[in-house]
Amino acid sequence: MRQFWLAMVAAVALTSAVAANRPRAEAHAYGTSRMSPRSAATPVTAAELVLEAIGDRRVALLGELHGTQEAPALAGQLVARYAAGRRPVLLGLEIDRGEQAGVDRFLASDGDAGARRALLAGAHWLAPFDGRDSEAMFELIDHVRQLHASGADVRIVYFDDRDPDMDRRNRRMADSLRAAAREHPGTMLLVLTGNVHAMTHRLPGELYSDGKRIEPPMTVGRYLDDFRAISIDVSAASGEYSACMAGTCGPRPVMGRGSQAEPSLVKEAPSGSAWDFTLTLPRFHVSPPAVAP
Repeated sequence: MRQFWLAMVAAVALTSAVAANRPRAEAHAYGTSRMSPRSAATPVTAAELVLEAIGDRRVALLGELHGTQEAPALAGQLVARYAAGRRPVLLGLEIDRGEQAGVDRFLASDGDAGARRALLAGAHWLAPFDGRDSEAMFELIDHVRQLHASGADVRIVYFDDRDPDMDRRNRRMADSLRAAAREHPGTMLLVLTGNVHAMTHRLPGELYSDGKRIEPPMTVGRYLDDFRAISIDVSAASGEYSACMAGTCGPRPVMGRGSQAEPSLVKEAPSGSAWDFTLTLPRFHVSPPAVAP
């Protein structure tokens, strides 16, 4: 099962790269009246595109390729935008929920050196680097701490589960997010997780192993169907991310084609994609581990 899942992740990375090269004309085919008007000469930002896509949904999943600088930075920009609009925000991070007390203490701290050391002493940050324990991820958490210190109603919930069974793990991850959402009614739940976990639809087509059809594992996004969760696959036209596949961890190239100067967002057809939208950034850059090996 683990080998199949790793192969599936690789296939998803390829799917992300292909989606990154769709025509730019498909972007901006939707919007919300809540967005501020902008001049045609003003470059559109990824955060603006994502806010338009989310609209009035309460639960949004950003499906990332782990270990980039750009995905955590995007999540931080979105949290700041919601906070600026005085909307409570709950940021879900794919970190072991057993370390929740540590991040709660850090958010309540002044972020001094001692508080940073205490947070980074958690097992998540000391495990072999898989991209989720990057400097960019720590900077995202510290960004939320600063927003919290300024009076913004922002929180972080860790929701990962170490269950080796992928179906059960996804269900438990979704249960953790659902419980957090119900504990804080009216709060925007923004989730940063691996792009496979974020899927809100089945993968199009069929998967086979040794001539036998395989049913893909359920995902966090599909388990959150009762919340009308929206999924956004965060990809890039070029660059690198960091991942663990087939027992090895490290930088891996984005399987994109060509280049682009600005971010673009495409609304996907449910029959053609496992996500609701595909956001393509110009380039991914690998973020190193927050704790040096």
